[in-house]
Amino acid sequence: MIPPEPRCGDGTLDAGEECDDGNARDGDGCDTLCRLEQGFCGDGIVQTALGEQCEPSTHNPNLIYECTPACRYLSHFCGDGYLQPGEECDDGPNNSNSQNARCRLDCALARCGDSILDSATEQCDDGNVVNGDGCSASCRRELSPSEMTFQGSIVELPFIRRPGEPVVVTPPTTTETGPGLIAVMAAGASAGYAWVRRRRRGM
Repeated sequence: MIPPEPRCGDGTLDAGEECDDGNARDGDGCDTLCRLEQGFCGDGIVQTALGEQCEPSTHNPNLIYECTPACRYLSHFCGDGYLQPGEECDDGPNNSNSQNARCRLDCALARCGDSILDSATEQCDDGNVVNGDGCSASCRRELSPSEMTFQGSIVELPFIRRPGEPVVVTPPTTTETGPGLIAVMAAGASAGYAWVRRRRRGM
């Protein structure tokens, strides 16, 4: 049986997607194109793709667990070692906010965006799941603009020099990136190769 083609809304984070919450709805933190929506805790919309479990203004007070101002569940039975409604896990005395612990003190599973750096799976954790702030939505370190800019230098191509005429490629400015430099060097190499062919024909 041929597996189905990956698609936005299938609940699996595929290449090119910032999120995939298993549906094709806007307004829940992950839009219909599987891009993160810039909502916020307290806006009345539970945005699971942004790490929210609930919204205080819409939470049912009859449930046996609360909704904290951080839009996370609070179980009054957390820590008893039994999985109760409002808990993702409960390892009893092993609940911990230390690195690489499976279950946190609030009975939530360790996750990207909980402000705790789990070295086994994360390069950073800034307490959110938003791209473009130095730590990506998958807790991978993002390069700053200066790190993405190729700091070029003067490049000589000795194999295309005429006698007494050194060929120098002008260094890229600080706004030129690696591909730009490669294009410049490729153009220089092409010109040099053409000159070598012309010289051989004249010999």
